[in-house]
Amino acid sequence: MKYINWKASARSGTLKTKEPASPAVQQPVFDFDEFTVGQLEFKISCLTYIIMSFIRKNIPVGLKIAGYYHKPAVSRGHKLRMLKDLALYGKNESIH
Repeated sequence: MKYINWKASARSGTLKTKEPASPAVQQPVFDFDEFTVGQLEFKISCLTYIIMSFIRKNIPVGLKIAGYYHKPAVSRGHKLRMLKDLALYGKNESIH
């Protein structure tokens, strides 16, 4: 019942249904080294914004950085690990 498009059905005289979004939507993984958008600070800022945007929309997102791979996910811990790796990138400290 919840997938029936009542307005379209009424106009056409035939039963019309809504198509649910595919759960198999590709989950993006951003590669820090392949992400080419200017200077280092701007690159980190852009990736931070993108990660935050995807997580807010509950879309799994992943990150490849400094030889480490974060599989796509949406948890708070996952988000914090990716943001920490971005924040520490290029520092003398190991990010892991």
